[in-house]
Amino acid sequence: METPSASPARGPEQKAAREQINPPRSREVHRGAGSRRGRLLLIGAGGCVVLAALVLVWSPPRTADGAETRADAQGAKSSAPPGSSPAGPSTVPPTTVKALKQEAAEVAARVLREFPQDPNSHALKGSVCYFHGDMAVAWERGQFEKVVAVCRRALKLNPNMPGAHIPLGRSLMALGRTGESIAVMQQAVNLSPKSSDAHFYLGQAYMQLKEYGQAQESFRRCIRVKPSHAQAHYGLATASARLGQRDQAKQYQEKFRRLRAAEMEALEALRRSPSTVSGLAQERAKTAKAYTGAAGIYRSHGNVQQAEHLWQKAAIIDPKNTVCRAALMALYRRGNRLADALAFCKKLTQLQPKNTVNYVHLGDVYFRQRRYDEAEQAYQKIVELGPDKPEGYLALVYLHLRTGRKLPEAKVLASKVIELKPTPRHYFLLATVCSRSGDRASALAAVERALKMDPDNAQCRRLRELLRKER
Repeated sequence: METPSASPARGPEQKAAREQINPPRSREVHRGAGSRRGRLLLIGAGGCVVLAALVLVWSPPRTADGAETRADAQGAKSSAPPGSSPAGPSTVPPTTVKALKQEAAEVAARVLREFPQDPNSHALKGSVCYFHGDMAVAWERGQFEKVVAVCRRALKLNPNMPGAHIPLGRSLMALGRTGESIAVMQQAVNLSPKSSDAHFYLGQAYMQLKEYGQAQESFRRCIRVKPSHAQAHYGLATASARLGQRDQAKQYQEKFRRLRAAEMEALEALRRSPSTVSGLAQERAKTAKAYTGAAGIYRSHGNVQQAEHLWQKAAIIDPKNTVCRAALMALYRRGNRLADALAFCKKLTQLQPKNTVNYVHLGDVYFRQRRYDEAEQAYQKIVELGPDKPEGYLALVYLHLRTGRKLPEAKVLASKVIELKPTPRHYFLLATVCSRSGDRASALAAVERALKMDPDNAQCRRLRELLRKER
């Protein structure tokens, strides 16, 4: 389940915080170490056009665009260094689910006390109550009337709250209020058309009303979103049988059996894994999102120092929360606080030494300080942690291109990126590296491969034309 946003979009960090908590349905939240913008600088020399340089705009993984606000500029200059704002975030995250829930409840209550007139404060309080408190307990105990009451209260505060409609609809089904359930589940589908669960439970509601044709359509939409959804195949088998479609029912039943066997095997492996015995990781993620939402509210009211403190807390609690890290890096960059940024990045790499995102930001800070050898070491750490993933190699390629150093090595690294993930963009990158290295033949071959995959790519076609004109 996702925790809903409690902050308006008044700036890049606030927008980023909102989208981390309530991500857009079609948006990729994190693009990885290799997401960089580039443009070609072309220089004409008589009748010969030469690819002179690839100018890269070096920035950490982006989550939002926007101009610097006055509060950002003032707050960035006046904020205390990492670890000292107001009381400084503890470097040891809570170790129990109970403690995490208590922290989330406390931060939501504090925001509401300080900003009682801000509707986002009430939305944050409602989301914490929904995701951390009454609803979860009531659902576990089968207290469906209470679940309905809590969900209705949360949706009154935020009608688009992700995750609230499905437990509400399921509870209404359990109470025999199937007509109401269908209306709620349809809202869930409208809000999240790529949610397999929304389609599946809508199909179940139609099954209860014996509307088997409608149920079939919902189950089909479910497996279009998630082809491995075993229960949707079972639902299709049942609905098809009720409609007299015996051959279809048999096919869906066979597919269900195969998927169910795979599910049980995966669940058994999960059960044996010590890291997934408790819900601690999930609770950390939800608590960090509560901190991120609270940070956005403080920032919107001009208290950038407290927002910084809360973003730091979120980063320490949840190693996978990329938005709070991006917000902090943006804050430090705008205030030209590279020393503070470096100190906090180092702290995160010590606390979470296997989290590659931390090394992305560490390398970016070193690059901005023109400490290129140390930036290279940070990106090399990404490669060590994920040798079968392209992100670390990409970061190194862009570093070498931007600095003009080690171009032969950049060519080898770009080839490794293609080996791991052959895309038109990566072939274009290889072509650029080859051109910068003076290897026109290899550059032309790489761009031809890119165009074979994406014939309409204007950037690649432009580069091919330029390379053909070179002599």
